[in-house]
Amino acid sequence: MSNPDCVFEAEILQIGDDLVLVAHGDIDMASASKFGVAMFELGCSRSVALDPADVTFMNSSGLSVIAGTLRRLRREGGALSVRNASPQICRLLKITGLDEFLTIEELPK
Repeated sequence: MSNPDCVFEAEILQIGDDLVLVAHGDIDMASASKFGVAMFELGCSRSVALDPADVTFMNSSGLSVIAGTLRRLRREGGALSVRNASPQICRLLKITGLDEFLTIEELPK
């Protein structure tokens, strides 16, 4: 269950050549629209990354946003990678099959 004290926040950073959405807090039904807006702001014609290292909870609402972002990016020739995801988020991506359509990167800490 999500924690009411874990408010969702996101920031978009330029890291080298990559545009990265760094997410913090819970991604659930209450925050999915804010997460969706942040993912949309990444654009659609290039490869982008999601860094959910500080995401404390994600449910199907967050997975739905990721799936929609993947569809949009792929339609425009872009790609999505996920960096620094917790084992729980990696498991969700694998269970749903989303891992087949994105790259999961483990970066050194």
